[in-house]
Amino acid sequence: MKLEKFILLGHSMGGFLAASYAIEHPDRVAHLILADPWGFPERPADVAQKYNVPIWVRCVAFVVQPFNPLWPVRAAGPFGK
Repeated sequence: MKLEKFILLGHSMGGFLAASYAIEHPDRVAHLILADPWGFPERPADVAQKYNVPIWVRCVAFVVQPFNPLWPVRAAGPFGK
């Protein structure tokens, strides 16, 4: 397709493959979006202390943690197109 730079999105195993591609060809990927990627370890428990994340950011992250980028589509169900 002769694209110079593009946005690469990967879901599940595709997230693992997209990350692998982005590591090999960082000059071709403008943005990398990983939706529920497979093959990545759990986030370390001490991230908030290590990076001094504000409490409001931790609260928002806790609330949206169970959702992935496709949850509005799934929630729409029969009301969608």
